[in-house]
Amino acid sequence: MEVMLQHGVVPIVNENDTVSVTELMFTDNDELSGLIAGMVGAETLILLSNIPGLYDRHPEDPAAKVIRTVHCSDDLSGCIREERSAFGRGGMFSKYNTARRVAAGGIRVLIADGKQEHILPDLLERPEQTVFTEFLP
Repeated sequence: MEVMLQHGVVPIVNENDTVSVTELMFTDNDELSGLIAGMVGAETLILLSNIPGLYDRHPEDPAAKVIRTVHCSDDLSGCIREERSAFGRGGMFSKYNTARRVAAGGIRVLIADGKQEHILPDLLERPEQTVFTEFLP
């Protein structure tokens, strides 16, 4: 991993790609990427989801809005359900817990919509025009 970082390669962590037997899985991708971010001294961790970030209420509610900034002291657990998509293991609850823990360790965390075309360049080049949730370290 260190060699990758020295060469400017951005590591993408997905335990599902390397482990196909549930009994061998370490944890979910969110927690695993948070652990790795801490180990390598990352400045930023980006957690991709199927929605743009944390909402102030259920995302299907027409009045729901993405929470743009979260401070370490903010407790938003009441806004997050523990449900998961049919394809995931951790869900937004896992992302929220990982983001809080990683941000408390001094690493900035972004939760964004992985289905959005060009999301990574948009987060880096046009953050003001991109919808996501940021956890401040």
